[in-house]
Amino acid sequence: MFSFFKKKSPQSAVAELVDDGREIFEQAMRSPKFNTYRGPEPMFPMRVVVRSADGRRWDATMQAGPSTAFLLLPGVKVKVRYDAGSPEDVTIDDTPASILEANPQLKKS
Repeated sequence: MFSFFKKKSPQSAVAELVDDGREIFEQAMRSPKFNTYRGPEPMFPMRVVVRSADGRRWDATMQAGPSTAFLLLPGVKVKVRYDAGSPEDVTIDDTPASILEANPQLKKS
């Protein structure tokens, strides 16, 4: 029997930031929408280069919120997850502490 609804199989990978997450966040916060915003954490699109466990690389758009945006500078590597059917859209799957640990360039010396 053919199913029209495929079960999503999230995959894990590592992505390197191309965009400056701080700048994207700061620009978005200038919008009047956020003067009195009371809702779920907003997500902002950022360009990344994804590298899967099997070595494939591709450009994608990652969704990340303000809770991690201050760490997302160009060149920073983060864990992401994506659907194999739509690999061009990825979501951050990392904590701020893990991002700091994996990217020593973010720590002040």
